[in-house]
Amino acid sequence: LCLLLAITLMAFTACDKDDNDSSGNKGGSDGNDIVGQWSLLKSEYNGDTEYYDEGEYMLIINENGRGIATGGKGDNETFLWEVGDNGRTFVMFFGDEAESYTVRELTSNRLVLEDREYPGWIDTYERLD
Repeated sequence: LCLLLAITLMAFTACDKDDNDSSGNKGGSDGNDIVGQWSLLKSEYNGDTEYYDEGEYMLIINENGRGIATGGKGDNETFLWEVGDNGRTFVMFFGDEAESYTVRELTSNRLVLEDREYPGWIDTYERLD
């Protein structure tokens, strides 16, 4: 839990990517679309934007309902996950704690999540696989 929260609260670094896929939906999925390896590109909150290097922070989301959050210093934290509300929410369970996100966008190569505990905190990921 602490690792993922730390991922979204880390200091600013530099890297920007463009999304070349305009064919995806804006949230809503059966959960299979979210399976894959996702690299955190940027976090936005209160008008500030933090950029990350590709692979610096990752979400590896497996089909079996398990995943791994990786951090910049090789820190890994396993979690269980589920998609709810017809694909509009994504929840990660780290032991007895849960982190809940609104799926703002999910395309073949982009995932945008808004933290439900900190509304306005938006993380943008790029698919690596």
